[in-house]
Amino acid sequence: MKNKPFRLSQFLLLAVAITALLSSCKKDNEADDPNIVYTSFDKTLSVSTGISKQDSLDVNLDTYKEFLAYAGFSGTGDTAASYLIGNTYAGMYIDSTQKYSSLYLVKPLDKGQTPDAFIPTVRKWGEYSFVGLKQSSLVRGFAGAGDKYVPIIFRNPLTTRFHYGWIRINLSADFSTYKVLDCGYNLVPDVPIAMGAK
Repeated sequence: MKNKPFRLSQFLLLAVAITALLSSCKKDNEADDPNIVYTSFDKTLSVSTGISKQDSLDVNLDTYKEFLAYAGFSGTGDTAASYLIGNTYAGMYIDSTQKYSSLYLVKPLDKGQTPDAFIPTVRKWGEYSFVGLKQSSLVRGFAGAGDKYVPIIFRNPLTTRFHYGWIRINLSADFSTYKVLDCGYNLVPDVPIAMGAK
């Protein structure tokens, strides 16, 4: 009689463990959204005094480059700039309170956050934005702040509909290394996605 309840409890414990395992596997599979296209770039722009570099970014893999990453130092080395530039009808989420000349600072979001939708009359998206600027002792942007998710938007030239996505970047504290790590975008037009969604 004592062995029966013990075996039944073992069976129940095993059943609970299997159910938990199956439900956790289901949650992992559900996290992969078939509407999100993910691309690993792993591009590094290494610059020093008097050197500038740029690299194009084809987010939706149609051979048309939606974005350009740029980094450079002045000849004296006291000025450095890193940008993310969108082509026509492509842009980044911006912080409209942080401006240098006609440029706005890219506004990164944390993993899992979703940007506001694009509204043409509201200044929350820009085509030409800076990631970091250094002028003598004045430093702006997020150099040395680790990996950052930048919300992006671009228009599909065939459908003229906008697609939302993200690009993950990292700018070193000394501005010498600007990395573009990866990106993801939503195949469903006009629907913002969470940062880091795959």
